[in-house]
Amino acid sequence: MTGGDHGALPGGGPSGLVIGGPTRGATQAQRPAHHRDERGSGTMLMIGVMIVITVLALTGTCVAAYALAVHRARAAADLAALSGALAWSGGDDACAAARTIARANGTALASCDQVGDRIDFVITVRVDHEVPPMMLPGLPRKVSATAHAGPVSPPR
Repeated sequence: MTGGDHGALPGGGPSGLVIGGPTRGATQAQRPAHHRDERGSGTMLMIGVMIVITVLALTGTCVAAYALAVHRARAAADLAALSGALAWSGGDDACAAARTIARANGTALASCDQVGDRIDFVITVRVDHEVPPMMLPGLPRKVSATAHAGPVSPPR
């Protein structure tokens, strides 16, 4: 041992302190600068990821709601046109029958046209179906579908 090494322990400096790294329980001022700069970055990253996931989920929900509304409007229009054609071929009012079926399927009859006579005719209906109210502002609140039907022949 030389003059400056009195009391030095095998760990490095005087009293056994290890030089070069923060010790357990070190205060923020004793930590290296790059550790202070990164604190909270994981939280911000997760907030960003959650925002992206939320936007994707909302977009997917909107697309699914519109796809379902279009499907329901098309099905209701088809059924309304067929019921109108059946009613017209039986001598009844085609549009009244189409309106009843459209209403029973949760849609509103927007238009109903009948062209031709009782033997050769075409019934055209257009129905409107409302999209659920949770959609984003600025998007259409209704979807429409059109269907055509002709004479209904009896089964053979």
